Amino acid sequence: MADTTPIPAFAIVGQPNEGKTSVIATLAENDRILIGPIPGMTRRLTRHPVRVDDDEIMVLYDTPGFESPGACLEWLRGYKGLENPASAFVNFRGHRERYPEECEILQPLANGAAVIYVVDGDREPREPDRQEAEILRLCGVARIGVINSKGGVGRYVPEWKKLMLKDFNTLREFNACNAVFADRIELLQAAESVVPDWRDSMQTTVAALCRAWEERLENAAEIMLDGMERVIKFRAKTHFDSDAGHIIAKKKAKLAVEVEVRSTETAFRERILKLFRHHDDHWDLPPNLEADIFSDEVWRCLGMDKRKLILTAAVTGASSTVLIDYLLGGASLGIFALAGGVTFGAGAWMTADNVVRYKLPSVRLGPIRIPGVHLGGTYVEAGIERRSKLPGILLERMLLFILSAASWAHARREDGISKEAEPSDQIDEGILNSWSKDDRVKVMTVIEVLHRLAEGKSLSSTDVDTAENEFRNTIARILKQQTMGKAVQRLAAVAPPEPLPP
Repeated sequence: MADTTPIPAFAIVGQPNEGKTSVIATLAENDRILIGPIPGMTRRLTRHPVRVDDDEIMVLYDTPGFESPGACLEWLRGYKGLENPASAFVNFRGHRERYPEECEILQPLANGAAVIYVVDGDREPREPDRQEAEILRLCGVARIGVINSKGGVGRYVPEWKKLMLKDFNTLREFNACNAVFADRIELLQAAESVVPDWRDSMQTTVAALCRAWEERLENAAEIMLDGMERVIKFRAKTHFDSDAGHIIAKKKAKLAVEVEVRSTETAFRERILKLFRHHDDHWDLPPNLEADIFSDEVWRCLGMDKRKLILTAAVTGASSTVLIDYLLGGASLGIFALAGGVTFGAGAWMTADNVVRYKLPSVRLGPIRIPGVHLGGTYVEAGIERRSKLPGILLERMLLFILSAASWAHARREDGISKEAEPSDQIDEGILNSWSKDDRVKVMTVIEVLHRLAEGKSLSSTDVDTAENEFRNTIARILKQQTMGKAVQRLAAVAPPEPLPP
């Protein structure tokens, strides 16, 4: 952003414990802002910059609650000067000592900030609320009313709308603890109409946030690919030196594979949390993400019954042979794809629980090949079974975790959020089942490519890059559709995002 571009600034105003700090935490994506159940925890004016690529694109001011709204209103009603009313009140002799909270609130208004006035839609409006609304109107600044129903019911929303529509330029319902990216963008876009001088700067700010979000989702797709590659290419070797030792060696090798899968998923989640600016997973994960990836509960939650497993495996088989079709330049006319889908589908259920594939080295004596001969010491090599459903389960869990991290607002209360308000509970299980066949094939093809590379089979770098880019682009596009909503459509109309390079 150019240095001459004015940076939009908003003072978040309201009575104590109305959710002002929660609104800031969500808009600034900062879950370390102190939010608690005790009224009036914010006592001083606090500046919270919003940055993209280290550039400050917006400023949010957290303010204390009004303590003497009646006295402040009386003074403003009698003020007849030419100076900005907010500035005049703050600079009036004795006001900083007599009305410290009101001066803290009005100081950013005196400096040109607009107001986001936050009220709780689950409580009835009172006389101090009417006084505060009039105070902000008399200050002559742009005002956006926000109804933040903390209990999630909004019992008094109609009464609040009736009150606020008289004194505010625009009004929005915005639950800070449930707001997703599109909700945040829509709230910021409201400033374009209420602050005409900020129209260009707000459009720039919104576009910067949308572009940063798109880049974040593209990075999430790359992190997914890294995790899939790590799991599928992993090989564990366990040595043994007796005929009976290979049984123990197989158990140790299998355990090593399971440990690698779990550690890969843990590392993936840590990277995603950091990417979406969460300092910990402070939400309650759905059961299919909370349970161990090798548990029966997870595989049931993700809908991998016998029928769906065979259908999924058929897509996997078809995708692998689509790759063959591609490598053959289409010469097979889809015959391999058809045959592959049938073959993988038929064999999938029999190999569903065989997550690990074992390999014992063989010895060749002239024309004779002797498999699994230890000859004084050999080893078991274990990796993910090529037809195992584990990569698909891992992919589903990665997608669901990204959606959980992307949809969970950064506002959180020390006394907890009600279970009913958790967006993670509303994420559909078995997300891949809702995709088009073409998208599933593009994503599952990478699994086949990685298996081939892990087995030492030859693929050109161009073919590998093509498959991996199809994966990245497909994942990123679907994540954008599911998390950005109208925001991405608005941005696309101005500057369509460029696809990842082949």
